[in-house]
Amino acid sequence: MIRLKILTTIAFFSLFCFSCKTEDNGSTPLESERKTAIQSATAGWSLDMYTKPDNTLLDPNRVTGDSKYVNQQIYVFDKNGNVKSYDKISKVALTYGTWKFTTNDTILETLINGQTGIFNVVELTKSKMVLKNDNFEYDKAKITVHMIFVPLQ
Repeated sequence: MIRLKILTTIAFFSLFCFSCKTEDNGSTPLESERKTAIQSATAGWSLDMYTKPDNTLLDPNRVTGDSKYVNQQIYVFDKNGNVKSYDKISKVALTYGTWKFTTNDTILETLINGQTGIFNVVELTKSKMVLKNDNFEYDKAKITVHMIFVPLQ
C-alpha cells in the first residue's frame, strides 16, 4: 500500500513537471540596465573630469599622449553596437567603431579606428558613466584613472 502511494506520488509529480509548458512569445530578452543607460544619452557622452581611483581630481592640462583626445570628443553608443565620436566644438563626426559589454556588463570594450579599449565600468546610470582606464597617459606616464562622463542634453 505504501509502495503504491509512493509510485502514485512520483507519477503525479512527473506528469505535473512534464506537462508544464514554458511561454515563448517570440519576444527578445530585456536589455540590461547598463546597456539601456549607455544608449540613453542620444546626444552623446562627454568627459567631465578625470580622477585617480581615490577621487583625487587630475589636471586636464597634464594629460598627455592619445589620452588628451578623449576630452575633445563626444561619444554616442547606439543599440546596434556602434559608437561614433564627434568633435566637442564643431560637432563634426570624427571616428566610428563598435562597442559591447562583457563579463556581466562590468567591462566596456570599444574598437575605434583599429584601437581596442577595455574599461572596467565603475558606475553607469542615465546621468553618469565612470570608466576605469588602466593605460591613461598623464605627465607622460601610464596611470590608472577614472574617466567621468556626463550625458549631453
